[in-house]
Amino acid sequence: MTDVFEKLLKNRKVNIRSEEFAPAIENIYWSNAMCHRINFSEPDFKILKTLFDELFNGKLPASSILIPPIHIYFPRHLFIGENVFVNHNSTFMAAGGIEIGEGTFIGPNASVITDNHEFGSLQYLHPKKVKIGNRVWIGANALILPGVTIGDDAVIGGGAVVTSDVASKTLVGGNPAKLIKKL
Repeated sequence: MTDVFEKLLKNRKVNIRSEEFAPAIENIYWSNAMCHRINFSEPDFKILKTLFDELFNGKLPASSILIPPIHIYFPRHLFIGENVFVNHNSTFMAAGGIEIGEGTFIGPNASVITDNHEFGSLQYLHPKKVKIGNRVWIGANALILPGVTIGDDAVIGGGAVVTSDVASKTLVGGNPAKLIKKL
């Protein structure tokens, strides 16, 4: 039998009111507590490195930087490549899995969301993986929604709401995000 975390990563629907989901709720509380410790710690590299190592189970590349405050649900479902920079006040709801390719920059107040619910049955969580390619630039206040794939070298304009896939080497912006130009 697969556990709830495997189901979420396989983008399977889960009832958040079920006993099966209880370990996920515990994980959310744990990650909230870890993020609180990170967000309110002294801005010291060694202290933050230790806390981020605990949050990511030692799997955050040393070359990648996350600037607090940060908000992450299911941090062990968030896979960050080398040389990634995430600016302050970013949110990652990673139940369904988020992959961030190497060299990607994410502006302040950006959100990447894999979690979604069904109309009429809100107790069901149906996550969809988000995949962000290499060397992507995501502007401030951008919102990346469930199931989106962003190709390599793409640029997401500030404030964009990305509801569908973004091709490599393109600039998108707006709500919903639309192609502005090919790069």
